[in-house]
Amino acid sequence: METLLNAINEKYYAGISMHQFPELVEKYNLSGFHFSYSYPYQKQIADRLKKNHQVSISTHTKCEIGEYEHIMDYMFLSPLFPSVSKKEEQFLLDKEKISNYLLKGIQSKIIALSGIHPENAAEAFDLGFDGIAVLGSIWEGQTEKIDTALIVQKFSALKKAIQTNKRITL
Repeated sequence: METLLNAINEKYYAGISMHQFPELVEKYNLSGFHFSYSYPYQKQIADRLKKNHQVSISTHTKCEIGEYEHIMDYMFLSPLFPSVSKKEEQFLLDKEKISNYLLKGIQSKIIALSGIHPENAAEAFDLGFDGIAVLGSIWEGQTEKIDTALIVQKFSALKKAIQTNKRITL
């Protein structure tokens, strides 16, 4: 991982959040650290990193949000919509309950995750999410040969949907 970080121009470090190797966050002055299934929450690490870096975590319930609200700078909450990349994911969050909860005001930023695309990005904001995270809808259908023009088109449509807060169909 250090070899990879050394190959990246330092000007990009402020945009990098590690999902493992929390010691590298401090050593390279990266943006932050993300706790997940592969690297579960550890209070000592979170407390140490939070002094100078952002900390985040993946969550799947209101209870988890409440548990980490005063610790994390932001949390990913999923699955909001059917996943593009994880077809086996059947359970979806109850949008009405989550919206009521989020609109009460949460100390941490809450980022919607799972199944986000231009047609539903605005709905995530309408529900009270602070932001969205996208992966599958941008990369869907890409195999060995990457269609850069299609990726740019998908990204541009998503960006437009976010900026205008409107539902856009490709």
